Amino acid sequence: MDEIAEACQLDPVEVRAINALKQGSHSITDQPFDNHTVSAVEVLSKAADQAEFVAKQAHYRQLNAGNDPVKYGVGLALSYRGLLYGCRGRRYIQCAGNRQCRR
Repeated sequence: MDEIAEACQLDPVEVRAINALKQGSHSITDQPFDNHTVSAVEVLSKAADQAEFVAKQAHYRQLNAGNDPVKYGVGLALSYRGLLYGCRGRRYIQCAGNRQCRR
């Protein structure tokens, strides 16, 4: 994400926010996010601020500019929970695993 942000001359946190699920988005399994509050962008922003992500990136970029073989970095990730198959996921996975599913 950071390399994409740099190539596009965008803020690395903003690139993550652009790609985050938002209210009204649909997951890859077409699950709509409209019946509850989707706060991924807010969580991302608070995490980046509290971790001082952008400042640390700048600091490590300076440290890494030299010839020292030891390099430093900082990461920031955002993940989602419960996007696979919805509330029937466990049953579906069990069925798919042993092919003996009764409906």
